[in-house]
Amino acid sequence: MLHIKQTANFDGWDKGAFDFKIFNDPNKLREAIKKKHEEGQKARILAGYAWNRTSAKDGNADAQATDVEIAEYDFRMPWNSRRVGTTWAIDPSGVDQVGCIHTSQGLEFDYVGVIVGPDLRSILRQ
Repeated sequence: MLHIKQTANFDGWDKGAFDFKIFNDPNKLREAIKKKHEEGQKARILAGYAWNRTSAKDGNADAQATDVEIAEYDFRMPWNSRRVGTTWAIDPSGVDQVGCIHTSQGLEFDYVGVIVGPDLRSILRQ
């Protein structure tokens, strides 16, 4: 899937230490992440900047706009709240929001669901 090739820096995957799944439906991904969160795991959904983010002046001060939308699956979620921007990863409401891959760097999660958006889908088709 990820075309990981053996290089001088590649130590391999400890397949017993990872729970790697591919979901064809983002709603199933959301259900799986919410279940892990309810079980007490640190679990969040992330995506790249493939969707617009409605500005605060346009009525999105606190994750009201569901900017991350995949219409063919009737899937909609907001980007992480500006109100809890720096604590999104540990705020209980964060599980109902999509965080940006770039701003979550350096944070620790037990489970992460990554939505591959139009920005990466076009690259993967090549």
